[in-house]
Amino acid sequence: MRQQIEKELGITAIDIYGLSEIIGPGVSAECEAKSGLHLMEDHFLPEVIDPATGEVLDPGTTGNSSSRP
Repeated sequence: MRQQIEKELGITAIDIYGLSEIIGPGVSAECEAKSGLHLMEDHFLPEVIDPATGEVLDPGTTGNSSSRP
């Protein structure tokens, strides 16, 4: 759908995750590479938590979605 919208409107569409009740324009957004979202680190502090144990993981550690129920 995104490709069709971009083609028909002649635009580049990016994904933006936001919470309008907290802050606009959003919490994170894609860049031109469109390979994931970038957190707005000037407003938010990420915390990655192991869903199986509830343990807060060290900075730089990737979360493991395969351990979710």
